[in-house]
Amino acid sequence: MVEELSQALASDGPFAGRLDRWQARPGQLRMAEAVARVLARGGVSMVEAGTGTGKTLAYLVPVVLSGKKVIISTGTRTLQDQLFFKDIPLVRKALGVPFEAALQKGRQNYLCLRRYEAYSDGPGIGRIRDRKLGKALTNWARGTTTGDRSEMDDLPDDFPEWRHMSASSEQCLAQRCERYDDCFVYRARRDAMSADVIVVNHHLFFADLALRMQEKGEVLPMADAVIFDEAHQIEQIATLFLGRTVSSGRLADLTGDAEREWRRTFGSGLLPPRVGNALRAATGCGEAVFERFANGEARRRISPGMVSVETLDAATEALEGLGAVFDDLDRQRPDDALRQIGVRAGTLTADLRAILEESRPDHVAWAERRGASVTLTVAPIELARTFEESLLEDVPAVFFTSATLSSGRAREDDEGSNFAFVRRRLGLPESAEAFAVESPFDYARQALLYLPRLGVPPDDPAFRELAPREIERIVGVTRGRAFALFTSHRNLEAAARALRGRLDHPLLVQGEGSRSAILERFKEYGDAVLLATASFWEGVDVPGPALSCVIVDKLPFASPGEPIEEARIAYIQEQGENPFMSYQLPRTILSLRQGLGRLIRNEADRGILALLDERVYTRSYGRIVLASLPPCPVTDRLEDVERFLTPVEAH
Repeated sequence: MVEELSQALASDGPFAGRLDRWQARPGQLRMAEAVARVLARGGVSMVEAGTGTGKTLAYLVPVVLSGKKVIISTGTRTLQDQLFFKDIPLVRKALGVPFEAALQKGRQNYLCLRRYEAYSDGPGIGRIRDRKLGKALTNWARGTTTGDRSEMDDLPDDFPEWRHMSASSEQCLAQRCERYDDCFVYRARRDAMSADVIVVNHHLFFADLALRMQEKGEVLPMADAVIFDEAHQIEQIATLFLGRTVSSGRLADLTGDAEREWRRTFGSGLLPPRVGNALRAATGCGEAVFERFANGEARRRISPGMVSVETLDAATEALEGLGAVFDDLDRQRPDDALRQIGVRAGTLTADLRAILEESRPDHVAWAERRGASVTLTVAPIELARTFEESLLEDVPAVFFTSATLSSGRAREDDEGSNFAFVRRRLGLPESAEAFAVESPFDYARQALLYLPRLGVPPDDPAFRELAPREIERIVGVTRGRAFALFTSHRNLEAAARALRGRLDHPLLVQGEGSRSAILERFKEYGDAVLLATASFWEGVDVPGPALSCVIVDKLPFASPGEPIEEARIAYIQEQGENPFMSYQLPRTILSLRQGLGRLIRNEADRGILALLDERVYTRSYGRIVLASLPPCPVTDRLEDVERFLTPVEAH
């Protein structure tokens, strides 16, 4: 296949004329050959592909030419849509090779016809405050052929009513549903079964893996290979899906659905005492558990005894009682939806007890509070063994790629020495091929790294005052056109308060609108300053002068007090290792490189990378951090920043 790949990716190959400024890239071809090898031989391979290497085509072309059934798992739904609606049609036309592709998302992305009809038959749609949106939603629901909510551009990410129109795995009746033949979720699954290339996201992939491990079925078809794009996200996402989660929202959904299903089956009159009492008991006793975590830290580790035995037993008894009531109702008037309520009550009970009574040393349980909602989770501390036993042994070929997989700067001659961190975290074999493909961008010419000396470390209270002032100085020189990325919401909020009304450029703040809307406004303004946290650290593409500066407030070390971090650090220490050097620092470097990677997106981009954390000067690990960053000039003088940008401005 080597010759076919060379011809396909050549400067005068089939993509020439279909893509602007297309040219052969040695790094892209090297990565494509690695994909072809792992598809042909099986095993595991990983390639770090720097921005601009063309990694998407580097794996799509050999996948299509191989003729194998391949699952491609991406980090986000946005990247999924780009692959399916843009990149795959391009490859199909360019190569002229017939193949079938399918797009499959998590079920909460799809309209549930049964639940939507029940909601719209009642007062639900009429309660939507934005009447224009309600009408648009109704028209879309009547005409959609996919049921995919991404078809509605104006539907907010956090649209609260959507939960009444989609179905979780617990709420779905599957083949027992009267709308099963028309179901968008199962239609997507049927398409995937017959497709050659299936595009999914990491959330769905690991939800499916969890089902397989529990022997509860499967969502995705078996495939010859899996390719993970944006593979640096895998550990964080898989950790959540390979554990158990119970939330106050899940309890509310259970009791709300129970009442609705009773009314649907028996009429809309008053609930009989037995049903009403069971619902009130389940709600009250369940909420008593969540109230234990409603105050104090937003996120904290759960230890045995935090919820009294009496409170947990009462919740268990109430939930089991609710299940028993609906089991009896189902016997009186057989109905799949009533029966499902009983099953859900039993599952919720089991999950709740598993979380609050967790005592396995390789798992950690924690509570998280967001507004009035409380979520309880238990998850494995380490994933290496799970990956090895449940993924690598079952899938013949697995390929990992991302712009950031190594803990050092990408080098063409790096044959794996910098991949030890990811290799170990995911349980990948030492024999797995691993190398980095250097970005074709000329960072020495296109970028400048600005490291000001603020005189205080980021844990000093004065930092929250000095950082916004420095940001103001920087964006004054760059004429706006900047992302300021923060490692905490507290620092973001402090900067927003300090900078509001002080800049000569539009100020955009994460949370003041949807992510997509904020990005569009940033691009439209052309000179805006965006303050954001984790969700803007990756997956954001703003080529051109609208983004000429990326500012990071401090090194993105995860808080050692975070439950999962605390447990991992303790586990690594128990193994006799230094958790800072073997886990915390490599992870921080990967995150930092992702954030700074927002700046240079094509050969014409120029700009400033700024890091306000002077620990790169004062701590011994600073040189390791600096060595991992793009190979560009470094300065601590704002005058050099202005000088660097002057030729561009004059031009």
